[in-house]
Amino acid sequence: MMPEKILSQDEVEALLGAMKESDIDIGNDHSIDSNVKTIDLISKNSAENIQFTVLDEIFNRFIEISENSLSNFLQKEISIEHVETEVVKFKEFMASYSRPSIFNFFTMDPLLGKAIMAIKPQIVMSLIDCMMGGDGKPVDKVNDFTRLEDRLINKFSNKFLREFERSWKNIFPITINFLKVENNPEYIHILSQSDNVVIIDFLIKGTKFEGHINFCISYLMLEPVKEKLSETYLRGKEQDPKQRLRIKKLIKETEVDIVAELGKSEKTIHELLNLKVNDILKIQTGPDDSVTIKVCGIPKYLGDPGVIKGNRAVEISQKLK
Repeated sequence: MMPEKILSQDEVEALLGAMKESDIDIGNDHSIDSNVKTIDLISKNSAENIQFTVLDEIFNRFIEISENSLSNFLQKEISIEHVETEVVKFKEFMASYSRPSIFNFFTMDPLLGKAIMAIKPQIVMSLIDCMMGGDGKPVDKVNDFTRLEDRLINKFSNKFLREFERSWKNIFPITINFLKVENNPEYIHILSQSDNVVIIDFLIKGTKFEGHINFCISYLMLEPVKEKLSETYLRGKEQDPKQRLRIKKLIKETEVDIVAELGKSEKTIHELLNLKVNDILKIQTGPDDSVTIKVCGIPKYLGDPGVIKGNRAVEISQKLK
C-alpha cells in the first residue's frame, strides 16, 4: 500500500496564501442555469400564489353533469355546490376526519401520484339510506360500516369519480383508476404530513340531509399542468383556430332535449289529489293553435302538430326571438 500524501506546513501556508490572493478558484459561483426551473416543494405560500383558474370551469361542469346523474342514481333530488378550493398541509386535512369515514384512493393518469376522495361519516349514512329507498335522514351516531354498507357506498363513489373524470375532458383529459378504500384516517400515509395538498370541497344537499365530499390532490400532481390550468393558457386556447373547430364539433354533437308543449292547465293541490282515471284536464290551447317547442326548457319555436307516415310530428312554423 502506498503511503498517504500529506502536505507539509510550508505547502499548507502557500495554499492558504494563494486562496486569499484569489489565485485559486474555490467555486463560489453558485449561479443557476437559466434553463433550470426552480420548484419550491415546501413553501405553502408558493402554492397559494398559483391560481388554478380553469379548475372553476371544471368544477362547474362537474356540478352540471353530477346533479342530474346522482339524482337519477339515488332517485332523489340532489344539488351540489362548490364551497371552496384551498391549499393546506396534508396533516391539517386528515385532522378534520374521524373514524369511520370513506377514503377512496385513485390515480389521475397521466398525472403522477395518488389522490383521495373523502366522504364524511354522517353523509355516508344518508347516501346509503337513499340507495335503500329512504329519504336520507341523518343519524346521530355512526358505527363501523357493514359489508353491505361498504358495497353500497362504493357504488356511489365509483359513480361520483366517473363524473369527476368526465368534467376534465375538455380541459385536460384524465383517466381515473380506483385503487382501494379505507375507513380509518390513522392508516392513511400516501403523503408526508407536511406536504401541500389542494382540497376541493363540495357540499351535497338532499331534501333531508346535507354533507361534504372532499377531493384531496397533491399539489405536486398539479404542478406539471399548472400552466394548462391558468387563465392565460385558457385564453390562448380560445384564440387557437384548431381549438375553435374542436369546440364547434363538440357543440354540434351535444344532445339536447326538445319538447313540444301541447298546452298548460293550472290546478290546486286539492284538485290534483282528487284526480281519477278518465278525468279530463282542460288546457289553454285549442286544436288550431300552435304548440310551443322548447329546447332544454327554453321556448325557441312555434309549430303545428300533425301526422307523418303514421307518426305524430310537429312542423316548425315560426322561430321565437
